[in-house]
Amino acid sequence: MDECPEDKYMLDMARKALEQAMEEERRIQNLLLKSLLPKDDADERDSILEVRAGKGPLLSRTSRSDFLQVSAWLQHCQVMAGLGKIEERV
Repeated sequence: MDECPEDKYMLDMARKALEQAMEEERRIQNLLLKSLLPKDDADERDSILEVRAGKGPLLSRTSRSDFLQVSAWLQHCQVMAGLGKIEERV
């Protein structure tokens, strides 16, 4: 059974409407998450995280992949809070 042009047009319209609805849902979820975060005076200021090589039995075993996982987690937190991406300086 062949589709008529009107069916294709309706399908395209439905896909666009679904895409817009999903984007709006993501936007509203981000607003909700931001509204649930407690306000802090330090929110408006930039921060610097300095990572140094560890001394001692536990810290000396910390690998680069551990730091990359922490960095990814921090970036996820910032994106969820609507703050953008973490600037990486090496």
